[in-house]
Amino acid sequence: MSEGLGKHFSGIIEGVVATIVCNLIGVVCFALGLAEKPDLNDPKNWPVWVTGLFAFGFLGIGAGIFNAIRVWWKRRRIGPGTGQRLTIILADLENDDSNRQKNNVRDALLHYLGENSIQIITYPQVLAIGEGQYDAEVLKTQARAQKVLKGKRGDLLIWGRVKSAGVLALYFTALSGKTSMVSSYALDATLELPAKFDNDLGAAVAARVLALGTALINRQGNFLTPYAEHFATQIKPLVAISKPGWSADARGAVLYAFGLAKTLAGEEHGNTEALKEAIDVLGAALKEYPRTNAPLRWAGIQNTLGNALRALGEREPDTAQLEEAVTTYRAALSAYTAVPLLSAATQNNLGNALQLIGARQNNTARIKEAIDAHHEALKVLSLKQSARDFAATQNSLGNALLLIAEHETGTTRLKEAVTAYDEALKVYDRTTLPLFWAGIQLNRATALRMIGEREPGKARLKNAIAGYREALTVYSREHNPLDWAMSIGNQAIAMMLLADRNGDLAMAEKAVASMAAACKTFQDTGHQAFAKEMQTKLPLAQALVKRLGTT
Repeated sequence: MSEGLGKHFSGIIEGVVATIVCNLIGVVCFALGLAEKPDLNDPKNWPVWVTGLFAFGFLGIGAGIFNAIRVWWKRRRIGPGTGQRLTIILADLENDDSNRQKNNVRDALLHYLGENSIQIITYPQVLAIGEGQYDAEVLKTQARAQKVLKGKRGDLLIWGRVKSAGVLALYFTALSGKTSMVSSYALDATLELPAKFDNDLGAAVAARVLALGTALINRQGNFLTPYAEHFATQIKPLVAISKPGWSADARGAVLYAFGLAKTLAGEEHGNTEALKEAIDVLGAALKEYPRTNAPLRWAGIQNTLGNALRALGEREPDTAQLEEAVTTYRAALSAYTAVPLLSAATQNNLGNALQLIGARQNNTARIKEAIDAHHEALKVLSLKQSARDFAATQNSLGNALLLIAEHETGTTRLKEAVTAYDEALKVYDRTTLPLFWAGIQLNRATALRMIGEREPGKARLKNAIAGYREALTVYSREHNPLDWAMSIGNQAIAMMLLADRNGDLAMAEKAVASMAAACKTFQDTGHQAFAKEMQTKLPLAQALVKRLGTT
């Protein structure tokens, strides 16, 4: 029997057992009453007496079964959360037979959060800590709370008991999270819950929102945008409402989580509006988390803000946003001095921003700064202890080496870049982290293409084309337009070079078509700098087609 059915049938059995006990008492009383009648003491009348007893008992048992089924069906027919907003489930309260206090809690949720910012599900089940060893009973109750949350797709469950006429003892349990310590709330003269309830509610909601944000971070390397956008849509109403009763930590947590979701979606899908919204909201989050009060949280927001600024700066012709990203990363680093792993990850981000500035300004000094930043990060990161950050930094180092190689002759830097990419590929694979894997394939192929340009032969160019083809098994024009255009555009450059060496007209014509497609996608997604660079290559490919076509 499934766990869900087992739970429902156990509820029926409990109801039936309780009804049987009550009805047995009634049957005994009924029998004693009948026994006082002289005419029923006669054995000839016993069949009537026994029939009456059984009829009375079965009637009571039937009523008990009906009631148990009614309660089971009442729970079952309650639909799950829609997922469009954060879902709070409100259970029946112990010692609240009329549900009066439960309704007061529901009214408080609507008062403090508003009916448009959350979805409330009232659930007809009491969750109570039973008799016995306290810690064990608490764990059992928490497990039951998790079942309710999972079954109804809730985010937060509020449960507890009525301590006295005007005092409630409530718990907050988050899906796949912890249960808060019990808190008591004294209702005022109008039966309203106090501001302390709003403050505790804010802390519970913020904890759940942060857990969802962390889950998004852990999904990086997969197709993240739909999840990030859905999460942002879920909590946007909470971002919009005034929350004066919440602590600064709780308000800042919701703002940060929303800004994180928008940053991740904007980075992956090249969404300018999402990135601008992220920058505004993360700036507001910093006001809730001053450095003096929460330096590590402040630094985390600075780091995420830097990511949003860097992603936006990639799409703009000047370097103002990129320079601001550099400043933001350095601010985060100043607070991470005692946290080497976080410092290393931020050093890598700093190096990425410096790379973009160096490429945009044709500034080798900035590119060398980037290389130094990546090497600094790799002093801390290792394949065994921090594999994903190690791989990301190796990838970034390879990119910086590619950029500096454009200003130098020879292939030494390019071969160092290939080595860095190979180190990253020890961690990333197509199955578990397809987007990261594809990015490294793209970058590695570019290094091979550049080596092939500078050295005689065809093997490097063929390997480069194959590498771009691997990346394109993951990237699509619809979901990853920037990366798709980078892959198909750079593959076209490698094809143009190989076509020239082989005298292959068909390959040259394919290169022209791919360059045109990449150029259009860059323009459509607002990456004008990349479009301009590709436009300088297109005439060369067209000239090659013309030359090969006349020979």
